[in-house]
Amino acid sequence: MPESAGYFTLPGNLKVVPERFTISEVLHLRALQHPDKPVFTYLHDGIHARETVTFREFDEQVTALAQRLEGKSLKGGRVLMFYPPGIDFLRALFACLRSGIVAVPAYPPRKNRKLNRIHAIVKDCSPAAILATDSIARDLERNFSEDELLSKIPWLITNTENQESTGTFSFSPAPGDLAFIQYTSGSTGTPKGVMISHRNIMVNSRNLHLHFHTNDSSRSVMWLPQFHDMGLLLGVFQPVFTGYHAVFMSPVSFAGKPYNWLKAITDYKGTFSGGPNFAFDHCVEKISPEERATLDLSSLRMVFNGAEPVRYETLQRFSETFRESGLPQGVLFPGYGMAETTLSIAVSDKGTKRPYLSVDSSQLRENRVVPVEDQHPLAVKIVTNGAAQGDTEIMIADPDTLMPASHEQVGEILVSGLSVAMGYWNNEALNNEIFRVIIPGREGKTWLRTGDLGFIYEGELYITGRIKDIIIIRGRNYYPQDIELIAEGSHLSVRKNYCAAFSVEHKGEEQLCIVAELQRTFLRRPDTAAITESIAEAVAGEFEIRPWKVILIKTGSLEKTSSGKIMRRAAKEALLSGTLEIIAQKQFEQESLPADYPLPETGSLSEFMINWASGRLNGGMPVDRNKPLVSYGLDSIRAVELSDETSRIFGFEWPPYLFFEGLTIAEMAEEGEKLMKKG
Repeated sequence: MPESAGYFTLPGNLKVVPERFTISEVLHLRALQHPDKPVFTYLHDGIHARETVTFREFDEQVTALAQRLEGKSLKGGRVLMFYPPGIDFLRALFACLRSGIVAVPAYPPRKNRKLNRIHAIVKDCSPAAILATDSIARDLERNFSEDELLSKIPWLITNTENQESTGTFSFSPAPGDLAFIQYTSGSTGTPKGVMISHRNIMVNSRNLHLHFHTNDSSRSVMWLPQFHDMGLLLGVFQPVFTGYHAVFMSPVSFAGKPYNWLKAITDYKGTFSGGPNFAFDHCVEKISPEERATLDLSSLRMVFNGAEPVRYETLQRFSETFRESGLPQGVLFPGYGMAETTLSIAVSDKGTKRPYLSVDSSQLRENRVVPVEDQHPLAVKIVTNGAAQGDTEIMIADPDTLMPASHEQVGEILVSGLSVAMGYWNNEALNNEIFRVIIPGREGKTWLRTGDLGFIYEGELYITGRIKDIIIIRGRNYYPQDIELIAEGSHLSVRKNYCAAFSVEHKGEEQLCIVAELQRTFLRRPDTAAITESIAEAVAGEFEIRPWKVILIKTGSLEKTSSGKIMRRAAKEALLSGTLEIIAQKQFEQESLPADYPLPETGSLSEFMINWASGRLNGGMPVDRNKPLVSYGLDSIRAVELSDETSRIFGFEWPPYLFFEGLTIAEMAEEGEKLMKKG
């Protein structure tokens, strides 16, 4: 980072002394530099601004809350953060950063649901308090008070007291101090909390600034979850680091109506935005020609695509669909990163040599890179992720020996640099294995093992797959062991410790598959329909994601290692090759009709929900009103769509958790009738 006369120089010629090289200090300096400039605007329904704060207002509010927290003796300790989307979360986060409290952002658990994920986090990091809004606390405090572990943690409500500062705040954390912990794992086993330092935030923010060519006149429009790495670094820290105005909405506002995202870009003349690959497909599928005609996307300069496998076809389809809406050509850029590197590793940009590389797919299966013409019968297009920025270095290594691979080989992606996180909280053994790798002959620096496969061609990074079993769907990480635990407990006939969860590609998207062995005593006359529905219902209820395919197999046919671990890749290969001994299976995708398939909007709420479930989830076939919607494949995206349609037709809002509480269609309709009567 440019340093002169004892200062680091940031965008907008902002100068920061090295000993106060933190994002909290940058916020304060930005407030002095341009106090009346807006920094954050929250669109509470995806359309209307609920709140806008200037740099000065935000800095004063953060200082006031930091002063409150200082009196709670929390410095150096961890605090869980439960917040809905909005500026309240941003105030609390920056207050923690300013006062030396280690923030642990987490998605609030759903009301009346299991607390396995929160238990795992609490046991791992021992938080001293829970920060939340009053509404979140009201929803959760009763559940927590009845829980032996969670009842001991005090709640601190941050949005109800006077936020006026009583003066300056003298404490300033050191750049090397721990800033926050980003938990990446789910609800089983030992969770992995990535430790991010203040220096990590600043270095990665500079890399992002260089990748995306932002400046203090940029304007971002985001819908990404704020508590996770991409939404946090790009949506929260980057506007402060660079000094521009950020407009954001909740993920639900986007999922239910993706038009909201592009309309906000139109209304606020956004220059910078992006999301996971599925978001671009979602826009193409859900935004009508009439809605497209109202959009003006000509202000966009950089749009990133990351957080899951990027499809060249998706980029082309989005670009072509919204060309008439003014989308400039050449503004869509793939990127690659992970929480373990704070966020970004490499991003393609306007200097990238090519948008994709065609390689021989048969050679690629053997981990060899053989470029071919697009017309080659075995050609497969792999998008480029460009190059690293700053001091970040990328190396491709043999996954077994960790020796550097040749340029024509696929290998594991290793990363080194100041953007690499401090490690996993309270897990030295794993840190030595993952974060502190020493390459023979290249002593003097440590490398992070990403667990991802790829290659470098003409200086640019290409991603080809994953070594680890993590499942990435719609930009969210799912750990297979979490899904397997829920699946095996969903029905008595499912054999314990003999389920395999993995993803497969179908129609250009990653889809979830679950393979489950049946217990031998159930093989004679298994009720396969009930079993597959139970698995799908349990998984959807816990994770808000529907399995694309549930497969039941014979006892003893699922491969395990000699140490008893499920061989998920072997199960996937057996499924794709047709060698799996299948008893029965259910494929949910084949039973859904297009989203524009007309449904009757007259009649009672009960009739509408039955028609909706039939048309949207069951291919027009009858549904049983005494079964839950999740048994027909409802997931979080479909739940938002249903909520949006019932709100438009019947004029009430569903509590978002209600769809996954196991209520039948009939019971849901009864709850909806009560909500309508309440007005």
